[in-house]
Amino acid sequence: RFLKVFDLIDPGSYHALCEEARRLGLPVEGHVPLNLSPTEVAEAGQRTIEHLTLVLEACIPGTLAWVAADTTGDSMGLLSDGRLAASLAEYDSATAQVLFAKLAEAHVWQVPTLVQMRGAFFIRDSVFVNDPRISTLPADIRAEWDTYRNETPDTVLKAGCLVFERQLAMVGVMHRAGVPFLAGTDASAEPWVFPGTSLHDELALLVEAGFSPLDAIRTATLNPARYRGEGGKLIAPGSVADLVLLDGDPTRDIARIRQIDGVVLRGRYLDRDALDQLVAR
Repeated sequence: RFLKVFDLIDPGSYHALCEEARRLGLPVEGHVPLNLSPTEVAEAGQRTIEHLTLVLEACIPGTLAWVAADTTGDSMGLLSDGRLAASLAEYDSATAQVLFAKLAEAHVWQVPTLVQMRGAFFIRDSVFVNDPRISTLPADIRAEWDTYRNETPDTVLKAGCLVFERQLAMVGVMHRAGVPFLAGTDASAEPWVFPGTSLHDELALLVEAGFSPLDAIRTATLNPARYRGEGGKLIAPGSVADLVLLDGDPTRDIARIRQIDGVVLRGRYLDRDALDQLVAR
């Protein structure tokens, strides 16, 4: 159990929620409210930041001020806001390092969902338009994605792509600064976020950002156990686990994470034929 916070919580309510969560022994996870900052939520004891909310913005002097003043905005809309894209050159590395040191010291876990952000803005790239996984989706989801791709203004996509590329580079810097990461995809109906295999996409993006393949894999395996362990539930010898058996070493090439030969799920072994039947069904 945890308490999740979102964009539009005012500071007074946010701090009251954090205080009540501490009283109940619940972790606080989620977005950075748009009229606060990553430093403030770290100091309030928030355990995770989803989607890198306001992290990039906090590294560009003056940005948090206009974000807080715009009461109609939301964190996803910020990524394609022309003002943010236009200010990327003002990114301040010294400010960023101070923030990243704070997040590392406070052990505020980041769940960047890079695959979700990439899917929102690179939707006209032929690699995504022709992705064979599209055939596995329900017709209404395919139609929704087509509508989004066809009707989203070019200016929005261009700004979003620029911001995404900057965030991708920033994630590598954060990792090298000791900020802890967890893998997440926000798989629902988000454009080009495929249930299941989008996790493979996310790990590949983390490697592109500068993670070693092993460190990327840890964000989906060891690190979640470490995060849970911070609440007292430690992984120990004898603990039960599911297994994914791969036909290749993903620590040498993260693409091999997709070469699944079999799965042990709740004590039941599913070989490749059984997995293919599930996909076909």
